[in-house]
Amino acid sequence: MKCRPGDLALTYGAPTDNGLLVEVAEVGELPPSLKLEWGPFWRVTSLGSPFHMEPHQRSQTAIWPDRLLHPIRNPGDDAIDWASHRTPRSADLRQEQLARARHQLLEVASS
Repeated sequence: MKCRPGDLALTYGAPTDNGLLVEVAEVGELPPSLKLEWGPFWRVTSLGSPFHMEPHQRSQTAIWPDRLLHPIRNPGDDAIDWASHRTPRSADLRQEQLARARHQLLEVASS
């Protein structure tokens, strides 16, 4: 399962109600007449717009498949943002590349 109780998650991949921010509460059970082979389900609560249950019925809670939820978790205090992280080694390599490029330019200019 991707989600855990207490997670915040985004809904996706369904015909309606995609992009809702929800809180995952507990494992949900579908009525036997609605059993789908989609894996586990969760009881979720929408933290914004309600779910569209039927054309004129809305609800803040729903039973949602785990496979159609994208959990949002706090990565923790020791998490590293690798997209913006620059190690001293990568900075050293950039300096070396710049020094080589300057050297090559000086060689070309002096020939």
